[in-house]
Amino acid sequence: MAARKAGKFYVVWKGRQPGVYAAWAECEAQVKGYPGAEYKAFPTREMAEAAWQESYAAHRGKNTAAQQWLFAPNPPVTPSLCVDAACSGVPGPVEYRGVRLPEGEQVFRQGPFPGGTNNIGEFLALVHAL
Repeated sequence: MAARKAGKFYVVWKGRQPGVYAAWAECEAQVKGYPGAEYKAFPTREMAEAAWQESYAAHRGKNTAAQQWLFAPNPPVTPSLCVDAACSGVPGPVEYRGVRLPEGEQVFRQGPFPGGTNNIGEFLALVHAL
């Protein structure tokens, strides 16, 4: 059986009964038809509870899903190999490299190659790393 996707949590700052709700139906009952309702969805209960302690203005128009990536729940996996590419112009000279972490040791560096793009460089770096 496939794992169920985690649901969102909803904060209602201004509605029939302000608070934090775990289901859209509950949130909707508080805000639908309520003039000037203020509410927002959050990906985790922790983020919703923290937002509830703040004002709606502090969260209006902000992408909460993107904020979740700012806080890594686990330490990075080490050892790791990180790759990156750079391109000067499109198309233009492209080069890429791979670095072992946490040591910071450069494992490979290729290029520059003429007529490339950054996407091509990133792809080549991934293939090289594999």
